[in-house]
Amino acid sequence: MKMSANTNWSGSIPRIRIDPFAKGFADASDKIWISQIELFNMPRSNVTGYTGGYTLVMGDESEQELPPLIPTYTLDRVTTSQGAAANDPWDPINETSSFLTSNGNVFVWLKLNNVYKPLSVNFKWYNPNGTLVLDDPYTTTDPLASGQQYWPYYVLYEPFSIGSVNMFGQWRVYTYVEGVQVGSNNFTLNPALLPVSGLQVSGITATSATLTWSPVNYANRYYVYRDGVAIADTDQTNFIDSSLTPRTSYVYKIVASYDSSVSSSGDLQVTTLPTVPNVPTGLTTSNITASSVTLSWQSVADAGAYNVYRDDVLVGTVSGTSHTSAGLNSATSYTFYVTAFNGLTSVPSASLTVNTLYATPSPATNLAISSVTSTSASLSWTAGANASNYKVYRDGVLVKETAQTSCVDSGLTPSTSYVYHVVATNGDLSASPSQSVTTTTSELVIDRLMATAVTANTVSLVWPQITDATSCQIYRNNELIGETSQTSFVDSGLTSATLYSYSVYCMSNGAPLAPIVSSFALPVDVTVIGNAFTTISASDNGGNSTVQGYLSYMDKMSLAVTTL
Repeated sequence: MKMSANTNWSGSIPRIRIDPFAKGFADASDKIWISQIELFNMPRSNVTGYTGGYTLVMGDESEQELPPLIPTYTLDRVTTSQGAAANDPWDPINETSSFLTSNGNVFVWLKLNNVYKPLSVNFKWYNPNGTLVLDDPYTTTDPLASGQQYWPYYVLYEPFSIGSVNMFGQWRVYTYVEGVQVGSNNFTLNPALLPVSGLQVSGITATSATLTWSPVNYANRYYVYRDGVAIADTDQTNFIDSSLTPRTSYVYKIVASYDSSVSSSGDLQVTTLPTVPNVPTGLTTSNITASSVTLSWQSVADAGAYNVYRDDVLVGTVSGTSHTSAGLNSATSYTFYVTAFNGLTSVPSASLTVNTLYATPSPATNLAISSVTSTSASLSWTAGANASNYKVYRDGVLVKETAQTSCVDSGLTPSTSYVYHVVATNGDLSASPSQSVTTTTSELVIDRLMATAVTANTVSLVWPQITDATSCQIYRNNELIGETSQTSFVDSGLTSATLYSYSVYCMSNGAPLAPIVSSFALPVDVTVIGNAFTTISASDNGGNSTVQGYLSYMDKMSLAVTTL
């Protein structure tokens, strides 16, 4: 016959006692036979990571004769160990065992052999400070109360919850039977640590990085791993790694520990910054043209690129040590400097000012004479590309230089032929000469008071020959400045850019000549600007504004002239 006892476990963890039932029957020899005693289906729901059941075999199925009753009992060893994976408290090979669950429960079980009477058992728990925190007495069941003479095996299963104690370290359990110490066991109580979270990096430089992470409950030490190697341990939740190499990637992990309990973070990759590159030196120029310039400089260690600035504006980023700046204006000043860059920017190099060359101008075209007088000629032409100035040549001699595309050449001789050409220039560069044009001044007809030449300090006056005139008096601003028997006069010592009015009185033996027709005279107000003559107004002696003609004889000729 096979008998068994089943024990179910649910809810909170109680004190568990397993009473093996020895069931026998009498035969002719009054022998008592012991059947197998089994413990089935001890649930694992309160132990992290375990399910299912085990069987604790208290005997075997062979026939065994009960030994005679003896007033003694024997005690097997009491052992404890920590860790459910290695030491399962239901494993019959280990008669005593302990481990810490996530709820903070430690289990110790005691196996007694041949228990023939009720016994007093005490479990005394001491914390790492040596303080007794629990003295838990228990009395075994009387075998006779169950109709048994003795218990071949008797197992006490002692749980102790320390989840609220939070005192981790070396604990000790003393076991007493009938006041006699039968066991003294140590075990290290370590918490089940949660994984390290919140690992992050800040303050990254070229040679350092600051790591921070969230605290782990119960952890009293943190180990910092860099690329799989422990480099530091600390009781803080931050660490500054200051022995790094610029522009290098590292993988960090934090391991939290409490004695042998450990947990870790995930990996965190960190890349250090580069160092600030040195200032570029040796900035020079070459291949300067009218529209471009090539720059070069010395290489800078740890520079990934170089920024080129023109007049404080970024105009190029290059990986080498030269740059050609194109699209420039000719004959223009530009200032350049360079910075080294690798994620960080260096101090600018010394600046360098460059003047582009003048562009070669194209020839002026379509040279033409627009008007000719007895003493002047007006010229015009079409501009040449890149030309900034024009030189006007008369009969191969330079007579004028202007930035305009027209000019008036004065001081010419009446009834004279002249040949002109124009040369476009840009700085010291000259284009080919334009085509030549020829013109002839008209014959000089002196029929009024005229200024044939005006400079900054002189005015050359001419007037027509008056019949019977023996002399002519010259007045400047109504003041007599000279008298001549000629028909011309040069007034000198004048002030530049000043308006002067001239009058000429024709005399006959010291007396003014009377006009044949006394109502009319020559124009009296003529202003000369540069070498151009402009008639402003004409009036007769009576103030009349209409002039129908001029007489051969006059008593006065007037002219207003502005010096150059």
